Amino acid sequence: MVYYQLIFNFLSHHSDLKEELIKLKQDIDGLPLNDGDEVILYATVEKLSGFDKNNCHTALEMIEEYMRSIGCKYNYIFHPTGKSLIEKKQDNFHFFDTWAMATYRHCKNHYNKFWNPDTKKALFLVGKPFKIQRIGLLNNFYKNNLMDYLHYSLYCPPRRENVDKIKDLNLSDLTEDYQINKLLIDINKPSLDVNYEECHTTNVFEYRGFPTNLTYFKNTSLSIVSETYLTYTNDATIMPYVTEKFYRAVANNHPFITLGDSFYDEHLESIGYKTFNEFFLPKPKFRNDIRYVQWVTNSVKHFLDNAVKNKLAIEQIVNHNHKIFTKQVEAEIAHFNKHNIDILKFANHLRL
Repeated sequence: MVYYQLIFNFLSHHSDLKEELIKLKQDIDGLPLNDGDEVILYATVEKLSGFDKNNCHTALEMIEEYMRSIGCKYNYIFHPTGKSLIEKKQDNFHFFDTWAMATYRHCKNHYNKFWNPDTKKALFLVGKPFKIQRIGLLNNFYKNNLMDYLHYSLYCPPRRENVDKIKDLNLSDLTEDYQINKLLIDINKPSLDVNYEECHTTNVFEYRGFPTNLTYFKNTSLSIVSETYLTYTNDATIMPYVTEKFYRAVANNHPFITLGDSFYDEHLESIGYKTFNEFFLPKPKFRNDIRYVQWVTNSVKHFLDNAVKNKLAIEQIVNHNHKIFTKQVEAEIAHFNKHNIDILKFANHLRL
């Protein structure tokens, strides 16, 4: 079976869809297909807002027509965020949680087995820093003298382009060059990832968390899950975008606090996970601005200060979540096995 990755932008205008289809035809025509081969098309949708179901259906119809014209069997594999777009169910439509599978592959035999409540430290693997929920959160810990509560990864030197990107976030206390330069100099030095004094060639360093450094999880008591998007919506039917940042925590037996899209925690609960909100400060209704970042900062401190006292209750949730994660991924693998699709091989093909 031929594994072929198609990243399709369902938010495109109709003209863009035609261009995507032309590219798809060219790519498939270039494959050394033999009789009986099947093509797997992987379609991902990330953003919450602006979903256009009509464009989605147009794209699917165009692809189906072309695949029939060349007599090629195929399966669609969608990221779960596509569920709000796909109204009709077909035997060749499958949903595949990319980041859950990637985390499973990396952590199946190499993960932190026991939660440590005694560290008074939270783990914050920042990733791409130019977001309110990332550099804005670090700045909030910094200005409140709470950096000792964090183990974090960051490499973002005080260079012109980095300073300008942080200015674009419009954070009230990071409007001047000298403020941003001082912050970046001070917080880069203790980063987990790099020796700040020795790294001068890379502008921004992004650590995804794989391969897993188990000491990061053994020496911390809480994971800060700062997601790709912090999007606000009133539409609870739109699935929030959940990535390896969440799955990495549960796979390594870590409690977590989240900064993500609207209904993020509610979605996790709907698929069987339990959150730790009862151990944080009362949760605000607002979610997409600096006030939510302030709540996360204060709640991290509150959680860590009380982790030992709440140890048994927290451990129960940690163990529950790890079991749910394993069950979720293994159920996906079993589903694809029934359809003769080696999903782990496909995940490797995607280089996850």
